[in-house]
Amino acid sequence: MSITFNPMLTTSASNNFATGTEGWTQGDFQADPTARNWLIAARVPNSATTPLWPGMPITETSVVTGITSSADVAITAATTEAAITGFTVINQAYGGIIAPGDNVPLFYAGQTISCIRLGSNARIVVPVDAAAISALSNVPINTPVYWDFATNSLTNSGSTALPVKLLGLDSNSKVFTYASGAATWTTGTAALIQI
Repeated sequence: MSITFNPMLTTSASNNFATGTEGWTQGDFQADPTARNWLIAARVPNSATTPLWPGMPITETSVVTGITSSADVAITAATTEAAITGFTVINQAYGGIIAPGDNVPLFYAGQTISCIRLGSNARIVVPVDAAAISALSNVPINTPVYWDFATNSLTNSGSTALPVKLLGLDSNSKVFTYASGAATWTTGTAALIQI
């Protein structure tokens, strides 16, 4: 008996909405049965003047002394590498606002957003500065990386190296830019880091 077709062939129907599944999405927390226990929801304080979004470094502060509940934690966008205590993620962050003309969920003052603390060994996706892509390609995972606060992306130079491992780069990822109050998804290079 002979089989006249390939039983293992995978195809997609023509004109299907799913044209490809390669790449990562900025702010995505990769599935991990251990690190997922570190996922917390924290509040954007009422004093925040700009929104937060998935895949950005944050500074975490305890609002109520002696209470360790995530409901009593406030986060703001980190302003220095030394002040980074974790990263925001999109997983289980359901309250993001997508304004007309935007297509990225933004989290404003008074809302909660999910985040992961440094030291959790979680793997998350962050954007990479275009100028640093070649310098971060094909390097050991313990290569020092930094955060560029002007471009809100991972880079290869700075003042204080982040305590993370660079696990990989993918140029076919969904990343976004935020400028003048608007956020837009684009296709670009993202990094998978272990924090």
